[in-house]
Amino acid sequence: MPWTTPEEALLICKAADYNMFGEGIATTRQMLDEVLGDRPLILIAGDHHTAWTNTIALEKAGLLKGRDLSPGNEIVMGDDGFAAGELREHQAFDPIMLCVLRVGAKISAWQEWSLQPTRHRDNAPRTLRF
Repeated sequence: MPWTTPEEALLICKAADYNMFGEGIATTRQMLDEVLGDRPLILIAGDHHTAWTNTIALEKAGLLKGRDLSPGNEIVMGDDGFAAGELREHQAFDPIMLCVLRVGAKISAWQEWSLQPTRHRDNAPRTLRF
């Protein structure tokens, strides 16, 4: 379900470090909830193969209880039976991205995600901001 107000909009952070909480410490949704628990958050690794997200984002995207995915894609599950917050490969984290709210215009998250820099009328490169 898309978020409906700018305050609810997904906060996307790119180039996240696999060891953002320390060497060998697995990042969990609970850790991200402590950082930002009242707004959906996704942190995408610099290699774009892994993302980490907080509980509210998992709930909004319908991923908190996991989901069957194609081989090579994974929603890492915790010992409690709920998603731990680590999402491996695009099929796992695209549902989070599909909940992007673009204020003033609605375009799909896939367009946001895959959009290459475009050229404006003055032919200067520009990127999409949200």
